Amino acid sequence: RQAIVEDQLEFLGKLGFGATGAVNAWFDGFVSFLKGLTLPQGTGYAQRQAFIIFIELTTSPIFLLVLAKILQVFYEVENFVLLVAVAAFLPFCVATKTLFSSIPCPRTAAVTSNFSLLFVFGVLTFFGLFSQQNIWITYVYVMVIWPWLGVASMIARIQIGGDREQNQFSPLWHLPLLGTVGAVSTVLQVVAIKTLTISDAIVLVLLDAVWAAFPACLLLGQPRRDLHFQFLKVFMGVAALAGLYF
Repeated sequence: RQAIVEDQLEFLGKLGFGATGAVNAWFDGFVSFLKGLTLPQGTGYAQRQAFIIFIELTTSPIFLLVLAKILQVFYEVENFVLLVAVAAFLPFCVATKTLFSSIPCPRTAAVTSNFSLLFVFGVLTFFGLFSQQNIWITYVYVMVIWPWLGVASMIARIQIGGDREQNQFSPLWHLPLLGTVGAVSTVLQVVAIKTLTISDAIVLVLLDAVWAAFPACLLLGQPRRDLHFQFLKVFMGVAALAGLYF
């Protein structure tokens, strides 16, 4: 009788393990099916490419203009220049920290420069809050003065400690010019979007490559002229479509 009971227990155990294994296998298959049905699948390279495309989309001028237009239409926000200034604060700090940490500089000079920047930032913030009693006016007051000190420090470090043979841009001429052009173009975009429609802005942004080809061909020599000449048909097609639109 004891042997019969042990056989029955063994049978029930095998039956339980078999049922549990079947349920787990079915559940794993069902979860894999739902994962393949709902979540995007791909290799690591494909996922990396998708991430890069997403970053390019969210940092494109079109996304900026669409976001500004949404704020204007639905929330009646008109001060786009202040929004751009606030959005640029964190990238400016990250770029400054990256350059300060990557460009070699004597320790004493680096400590003195960093302390001076932080000290001036604190003093400007204190006087701005004390005199204006408004955080946004204080922000504008500080950002009108303080970033230029950081830019001057970065330019000085690049000029002194940078590798002139590998760096094709002059820190005293090319980099300030490129930064100024980028900042002015962004400000003009957000000012113009107040009266433009989204479709007008998209067409004008697509013409950016055509406008950029002209000064590049004039200033950057024969290699750049050869490069843009390869895209001449594309430029003509974009210009023709923009002409038909307007």
